[in-house]
Amino acid sequence: MAARALLCVAAALGPGLAAPRYRPDWASLDARPLPAWFDRAKVGVFVHWGVFSVPAWGSEWFWWHWQGQHDAAYERFVRRRFPPGTTYAEFAPRFTAYDFQPRQWAQLFQRAGARYVVLTTKHHEGFTNWGSPVSWNWNSVDTGPHRDLVGELGEALRESNLRYGLYHSLMEWFNPLYLADKQSDFKTQSFVLEKMMPELYDLVLKYKPDLIWSDGDWEAPDSYWNSTSFLAWLYNDSPVKDTVVVNDRWGRGCSCRHGGFYNCADKYRPGTLPDHKWEMCSSLDRLSWGYRSNMSLAEVMDEMSMIEELVQTVSLGGNYLLNVGPTKEGVIVPIFQERLLALGRWLETNGEAIYESQPWRVQMENTTNSVWYTSKGPVVFAIFLLWPRDGVLCLSSPIPSPGTQVSSAAAAAGAYPKRVKVVEVGPRDGLQNEKNVVPTPVKISLINMLSETGLQVIEATSFVSPKWVPQMADHTEVMQGINKLPGISYPVLTPNLKGFQAAVAAGAKEVSIFGAASELFTKKNINCSIEESLERFEEVMRAAREASIPVRGYVSCVLGCPYEGKISAAKVAEVSKKMYSMGCYEISLGDTIGVGTPGSMREMLAAVMKEVPVGALAVHCHDTYGQALANILVALQMGVSVVDASVAGLGGCPYARGASGNVATEDLVYMLNGLGIHTGVDLQKLMDTGTFICNALNRKTNSKGAMAEQILVTGGAGYIGSHCVLELLQAGYVPVVIDNFHNAIRGSEELPESLRRVQEIAHRPVLFQELDITDEAALQELFRKHRFSAVMHFAGLKAVGESVQKPLEYYRVNLTGTIRLLETMQAHGVRNIVFSSSATVYGDPKYLPLDEKHPVGGCTNPYGKSKFFIEEMIRDLCKAERDWNAVLLRYFNPIGAHESGMIGEDPQGIPNNLMPYVAQVAVGRREFLSVFGNDYKTDDGTGVRDYIHVVDLAKGHIAALKKLKENCGCKIYNLGTGTGYSVLQMVQAMEKASGREIKYRITARREGDVASCYADPALAERELGWKAAFGLDKMCEDLWRWQLQNPTGFSKN
Repeated sequence: MAARALLCVAAALGPGLAAPRYRPDWASLDARPLPAWFDRAKVGVFVHWGVFSVPAWGSEWFWWHWQGQHDAAYERFVRRRFPPGTTYAEFAPRFTAYDFQPRQWAQLFQRAGARYVVLTTKHHEGFTNWGSPVSWNWNSVDTGPHRDLVGELGEALRESNLRYGLYHSLMEWFNPLYLADKQSDFKTQSFVLEKMMPELYDLVLKYKPDLIWSDGDWEAPDSYWNSTSFLAWLYNDSPVKDTVVVNDRWGRGCSCRHGGFYNCADKYRPGTLPDHKWEMCSSLDRLSWGYRSNMSLAEVMDEMSMIEELVQTVSLGGNYLLNVGPTKEGVIVPIFQERLLALGRWLETNGEAIYESQPWRVQMENTTNSVWYTSKGPVVFAIFLLWPRDGVLCLSSPIPSPGTQVSSAAAAAGAYPKRVKVVEVGPRDGLQNEKNVVPTPVKISLINMLSETGLQVIEATSFVSPKWVPQMADHTEVMQGINKLPGISYPVLTPNLKGFQAAVAAGAKEVSIFGAASELFTKKNINCSIEESLERFEEVMRAAREASIPVRGYVSCVLGCPYEGKISAAKVAEVSKKMYSMGCYEISLGDTIGVGTPGSMREMLAAVMKEVPVGALAVHCHDTYGQALANILVALQMGVSVVDASVAGLGGCPYARGASGNVATEDLVYMLNGLGIHTGVDLQKLMDTGTFICNALNRKTNSKGAMAEQILVTGGAGYIGSHCVLELLQAGYVPVVIDNFHNAIRGSEELPESLRRVQEIAHRPVLFQELDITDEAALQELFRKHRFSAVMHFAGLKAVGESVQKPLEYYRVNLTGTIRLLETMQAHGVRNIVFSSSATVYGDPKYLPLDEKHPVGGCTNPYGKSKFFIEEMIRDLCKAERDWNAVLLRYFNPIGAHESGMIGEDPQGIPNNLMPYVAQVAVGRREFLSVFGNDYKTDDGTGVRDYIHVVDLAKGHIAALKKLKENCGCKIYNLGTGTGYSVLQMVQAMEKASGREIKYRITARREGDVASCYADPALAERELGWKAAFGLDKMCEDLWRWQLQNPTGFSKN
């Protein structure tokens, strides 16, 4: 979508000036510099939401059109849809926001590439989306949702590091106070003093917005609204005085003249570079800002228009604020989500030319309106919206010098592209040579499932003669039966004009043609020479141009032929050039029999790139000799950013004995995820799709990733669980993590932040599903999707003190959840479990150190009892059913963190465990530590416990997992160092690690605590080959590193 020219230019920045105290007049207020964050942000999302979302018809001005103007269409709509006598106020209780998930909104906006979000706190109808103190019973707290919508969204946005703007309408159509002031020709100000201003001050003081987006000002001058007085307070004395940004709608005549940035008008486009910072607000629904149920697809802005608006706006120095209108329930409808995500995908690749950029000396290329410029320091970006048909981009505005460097978005030598487009060829190339006819409904289901994975391109079928490819005889039924989703291309293969015409008649919007670099292969495959095949393609290309249908070209046998052997790179380049010159927008280079190596791939690509731009190239690799991923890696390093693949590695070449299928899409996406390259593809959904088609074909998958041993990790987003997930990844397992976020912070891409960081450390993706272990139906569905070899069970409530206060909750969650897990395992034939138990099952120790023969069950708190009861359930199960294997791990207090400092213990609220609390005191989050009792029979009177480094503990769980393979039955092991440390000893160790004094106070004993507990881990060393490697100093050093690098844990606030 975009290419960039890098040109050396000079840039000078003037020195910053200290801001004065501002007077309540425009001359002073307009002199305030705009806070820098706004210009850097460039992209925002606007949200229009209110009672107007209930009728959801016409526009957000529904009330005015209905009862202000008595528009006949609106009156007719109300008569038909609502009971006689319905008033607008009666819509408010139906504004439920029932499905409003603020964190999901925040994640969506973040994925859309937004840097700030603006929410309507109050539109012209006067209903407020927070509990306004001067809007009794006409606000979202008193009626309707009964929620503080403004506050909830603000909290979620700030967790996602997004700036928060508040839209506020100055006027209210039907407020009696406003109407009285209006009647006086605005000589009175009752509405301003009693309603409007109190609300503005309340919004600023309560929510501390980064932006105030004022509206509804046009009927009265700024003197009526008291705008300058408010802005002087905002800039001088408010809690956001240094960071807040405002727009220009503060009174009649203010727009485009006064304020912070200028809106001027809705959907404003200046045409030329203005001399003042501005913002274009636009809406995905071209006819309304609020949601309306009568919106048609044609009235929704398409992806290209959206990107054109963004690029043109930023090139002219503006910010782009794109609007969505949620439903009354708080749902952002799928078509809006799709558009936002499309914008985000474009920005992932091209955001360097947008964010923090500045207008260049030329904003638009003189010779075309499809090339726009931005700049950043010495770098100039040329953003072209349409790929030149001849593949040559001519720019007249840049004036290169001898030192000028030019590069393209994807051609930085040796670097990987930020994003890769995966072309899924399984439904066509993967199935076409299956010996048994695949039923049409199976093909349709396969494509529909692939459509849900995030893939952008899915090659659906082939319009060839059934005589040659019987498997594709149902091409028309497939094309007409699939559910074509917006934003996804479904190209089809067409060998000739007849096939092209049939494809178009069946609804195809994109086609592919296939040639080869081998004369003998071409003869065997399509019974003609290379030159004759290219002549045939000419008539297809002419027809495609007339129908405005894009054509993709395939070149087969680029690295070897079953008949000719090695193919020269020059021949591949020659054929590729001819197909590209015909008008193919992209050339896919296929190692059809999978004989290529990284060296031959590099040689071939280097030759082709001399004739065809790298941005128009793709690679298509088979995996006969296991070289496919290595060859793709070379292609990525050379700038190729489009890769073909087939789900489950389906496919093969019928002309090459022993040739295996295409590279598996699952393995490709797994590798790209590990490299940090974005694909937009959900790996879990992809694996589910591979399982589906393999079951349908009664064959095993060719995906190495899908065949890897899958381990279910319950509660794997927590402290111990996340460290175990990391160890599993590094040991070659495929962990599938479930967690209900009870003790985890949400990160990006719907992942817990802890697991997002695990991915970053391991350079491998984590399969995750939000799931509560007590949800039996969800567990059953999870086990139907996966082939687990074992379960690692952490999920449950875990605080000793809290368990004493909430015993029933602990028994319900811990016991019920485990019973449902074991029943589900039993139903699906999974008989191996590692249970992360606790040494609290020993109760008050009869002797020390505790060994595995020590009596259990005398637990002093419900937490320990729940662990004991679970152990008993598992032990009884293993006795009753001899095919069960279980390892129960008992330990006391894990502390420390991964040595990177990226993951560690992040208790929500007040820590229940000692060392996180100590660390928070050291870092300044807590004032002092409460030591519960100093009258125990210990050396210093404080409680003694066994501590273990969390990484040692995680390695112990991996050792237990390996023990299960011995068909061990039920085994129990203590994990620990074998040494007990008192509370005061731990405080001293942390003072040594941090170099800071840790203040503490002695308080009364805590109910349920015992004096001393530490365990003997000798059995684990003998039978598991495991021994703790880290001592107390290392535990505290790693804990302090984590706390220092993450003073607020995983949360950004």
